[in-house]
Amino acid sequence: MEKYKPTGDLDIVFREYCSKRHAIRTCVSNFTNTMAVCLDEKMRENKKIVMNITDSLLEFVCYKEGDRIALFISAGGPECFESKTQEILDCANKTFGNNVSKLDFGGFPLGFESFSAWEFSPKECRDINKLQSCVVTELEKCPDPTPANIMDSVFNFIKRVTPCENVVAESAAATGTQSSASHVGALTIIATLSTVLSVASYSFIPVTV
Repeated sequence: MEKYKPTGDLDIVFREYCSKRHAIRTCVSNFTNTMAVCLDEKMRENKKIVMNITDSLLEFVCYKEGDRIALFISAGGPECFESKTQEILDCANKTFGNNVSKLDFGGFPLGFESFSAWEFSPKECRDINKLQSCVVTELEKCPDPTPANIMDSVFNFIKRVTPCENVVAESAAATGTQSSASHVGALTIIATLSTVLSVASYSFIPVTV
């Protein structure tokens, strides 16, 4: 990775990463299937959403063989995220309160016991927009705006594969109000943030280039 960073040839590295995306998807699928026996009915219903998020994230990261993530790294994305780790966690806590108590930025959220309590309500849909705004605002304080812009795009990609747009639309029709947000539960969003951080920290899949 460091070999190609000075020359801006990180796309060479991520071409190798992205060639393994099907293996990554299989790992996530196997994990969710294994965990299913330990989950309640509501959480089992959310398995499909977890896979949709995985597919969306891989599509985003591997667009044009990793151009976006290569840009993220060359713009100091990993350093930006590392410097804003506490602020990102604060954003989650301010938005979701006690639902997010601890986060492991190695890639796994802690506190799965509260995951199944989340529903796709209009309030929670609005909450995820608040989280997005807070996280992006913090990342915009880094020297280069690119990491913030890419994280904003990641949130938007995730939103497209969740049912929350329908929930909010139905709520708006019933109440005469308008809102644009999407949600997969606090811990799902935090897990995705953690995954992005893992990619940014070069811990996605070891490759030799």
